[in-house]
Amino acid sequence: MRDLDWTKLLPASLVQSTSVDTTADGTSIGMVASTQLHALYLKSVGGDTAQDASLKSDCADVLADDGLALQLWPDASQDAVVVQPFDLPHAAVACGLAQPIKTSDLRPLGASAALLDAIDAVHAAGR
Repeated sequence: MRDLDWTKLLPASLVQSTSVDTTADGTSIGMVASTQLHALYLKSVGGDTAQDASLKSDCADVLADDGLALQLWPDASQDAVVVQPFDLPHAAVACGLAQPIKTSDLRPLGASAALLDAIDAVHAAGR
């Protein structure tokens, strides 16, 4: 299996750079640097509970880092592409929650229609 090439699935305006890192077990992880996806991620972090507000407050500094590397993956069950910060400092790992970015939010930004259509179709089929 190969990693998705996000430079082919997202427009250049959404991908400033890509890189690959290797985890302790030797797994290669593809990452994206993206100002716009980072902004969408920050907008989606936390909900309306006191715990969510605490998370936003406690994690604001580490998540606001402009150089944050993002791991992306399609998730049809959420009808989204999931974004998760990667390689956070050990003390801040709990801040790196995965957040779905809905296909409806990615379409106007020029994300691949083929990718988004496939996610939507699997989501609609309930798989």
